[in-house]
Amino acid sequence: MSTSKIVTFRNAFATALAAQLTSDGTSGVTVRKYPVAEPDREDMVTLGNASASQEHLALGGSRWERFTLDGDIMTPASGGSTDEASEAETRALVVLASVENVLRSDPTFTSAVFHAQIASYSSEALVDTQGYIGHVTFTVEVEAAI
Repeated sequence: MSTSKIVTFRNAFATALAAQLTSDGTSGVTVRKYPVAEPDREDMVTLGNASASQEHLALGGSRWERFTLDGDIMTPASGGSTDEASEAETRALVVLASVENVLRSDPTFTSAVFHAQIASYSSEALVDTQGYIGHVTFTVEVEAAI
């Protein structure tokens, strides 16, 4: 009996996303299962916080788990013009499309979970001393029997 499907889903999602990014022509994006203290200035997807709730199912002693997994997409540009900001943000949204492609192609992750989908996302262009960074945060909503 499992207490949670969070780690199982995180691992399967990271592996599937890395393959999908290559398939979609957006290779060169690093996929991290967990945040790092000092990330490199590179195209990356980082999976972060997970939050869950559970309820008992009436039959069989099983439980139903609903959880969210947050992610960050960072796509840096090499300059500080508004065109470079737009390009960086657009690139981050292209990476988000790969996230969505993974979830749509197999929303059960080969029956590891009942269903997974993007619940929300936001997009912006950040700026640091080296230029703009396209930044998309997203939340995946997952349901699973445990």
